[in-house]
Amino acid sequence: MLRNVSAPNRLVLVIVMAVLPMLGLTVYGAFEQRAYAEAEATGHLRLLVQLAARHHQQVVEGARDTLAAVAQLAAALPHDPAVCHAHFAEMLEHSGSKFHNMGVIAPSGETFCNGLGTAATGSMRDRLYLRLVRQTRQFSIGDYQVGRSSRRAGLNFGFPIMKNGALAGVAFLALDLDEFHASVAALPLPPQGVLILLDANGTIVARQPPDEGRVGIKVRSPTVHAALMAPGPGLFEGPGADGVTRIFASEPVVNNSDGSVALKVSISVPKALVFQHADAELARDLAGILVATVLLIVVGRYSAERFVLRHIRTLLETARRVSSGDLTARTGMRPRNEELSQIGGALDDMAAALQERDAQLQHAMGRLVHQATSDALTGLGNRRHLQQHLPLELARAKRRGEPFALIVVDADHFKRLNDTFGHDAGDLALKEIAGTLKDNIRASDLAWRYGGEEFVVLLNNAGLPGARERAELMRAALARLDLRHQGRCLGSVTASLGVAVFPDHGSDVETLIRAADAALYQAKAAGRNRVVVYSAEAPAEAAVTAAGAREEPARATVLDELERQRPL
Repeated sequence: MLRNVSAPNRLVLVIVMAVLPMLGLTVYGAFEQRAYAEAEATGHLRLLVQLAARHHQQVVEGARDTLAAVAQLAAALPHDPAVCHAHFAEMLEHSGSKFHNMGVIAPSGETFCNGLGTAATGSMRDRLYLRLVRQTRQFSIGDYQVGRSSRRAGLNFGFPIMKNGALAGVAFLALDLDEFHASVAALPLPPQGVLILLDANGTIVARQPPDEGRVGIKVRSPTVHAALMAPGPGLFEGPGADGVTRIFASEPVVNNSDGSVALKVSISVPKALVFQHADAELARDLAGILVATVLLIVVGRYSAERFVLRHIRTLLETARRVSSGDLTARTGMRPRNEELSQIGGALDDMAAALQERDAQLQHAMGRLVHQATSDALTGLGNRRHLQQHLPLELARAKRRGEPFALIVVDADHFKRLNDTFGHDAGDLALKEIAGTLKDNIRASDLAWRYGGEEFVVLLNNAGLPGARERAELMRAALARLDLRHQGRCLGSVTASLGVAVFPDHGSDVETLIRAADAALYQAKAAGRNRVVVYSAEAPAEAAVTAAGAREEPARATVLDELERQRPL
């Protein structure tokens, strides 16, 4: 998968992989810290809710003791509602605002008397505390209610009034809810913590911090309500009244006379707040790791680019240029102790050695090519060079639309000179003829020694008049030669020249050579030492004289030799 990934990106992957264990340890540590924070928070909540439960228990116990005394007093009072009203009114006045009503209820459920002095307003049989007292003959706790006489919200308590073993009435006490608020006002709640006191129905009796709008109503979430009203202590998560997930810890305050939970207290805190410190540390650690990773990547990529990748690219580019044939390529890396510079120096040394070897090889190849395509005696191009270049020159002339002339030069009576003065003298004559031909052509023209005493000259971009004039200059220059060999005069050397012009006398190599060779025969037949331009009206076969045939052995034409050398 990493084959197509560039080196810088691989470095980034390596850095990221190196950071992953640190990241894993950081996340693991964060989870450990969250677990510790949760355990610490829940433990603190349990302690707080137990403390709050004891505070509320004290309030309930105070109400019970008061109500027990009221029941004894009520049993001693005469059975006179007016006297009873007056007595309880005095007691209520002395209690301040702690209770907002107290009195006696007949066993039938009708109010006999109360501290407010108001008339009965219906049966109290529906009150929970009355039902439980009648059922159990014990102190009982009611639920949240608004008094029919006082019109104030509170929590009622009931205590049996017994005479002769029978229930003579029920003493009741309506406790003002401010008592519960006051009991936990000094309790140190955690930040954004909420304490609620619930009655047996799950109705909120008191709340800290105070919120009148939520007192007297049940907990909204069914799941939270069910968890809070479950028997025994509780610890769970659920949505608060504000919709925020909170951790709840609950504790029963007191059970009723029938064993059911009469009051339960709960303290809750936002779950996010519990993990706030751990999450903040995790975020801080992750930010630090991220910054460190980015710095490592930036520094790593810069260092890799500055000290490694730049040199590697230089090495690759130099190697590519050398492999493509550019032996002048060099890395230019200064020799140092580090490995890449040593590789660069070795590559430069190798390229220099290859360049030197290539120069030697090119020089040797040049010599071989020159030897293969040059005449060893005269230095002119040889027959092979002629065969290779003549078709190329014809193609170039056709492409450019330019004429060119082909001149066949043959030394007159050369055999006689060779036989008379020897081969060394003949070689001297051939060298002088070649030199004279070279001196009388342009740099763009070509000259070849075809074989023996025969030469071929190509004049580029030369028409018929120019070709005739140049051929005549060659003939005259040859006629002026005064050859000497080893102190002996060899005499003058003359030559016959046959001229053919492209495209006048032919459009292909074979036709042009045939035409030039035919013109050469015409020059020989006409008496030698002359220039003849090809003419189709004077065939070469008719121009060869018997004397010429007797003086020189039969000669092959340039065309014949070309035909013999042509590959099958």
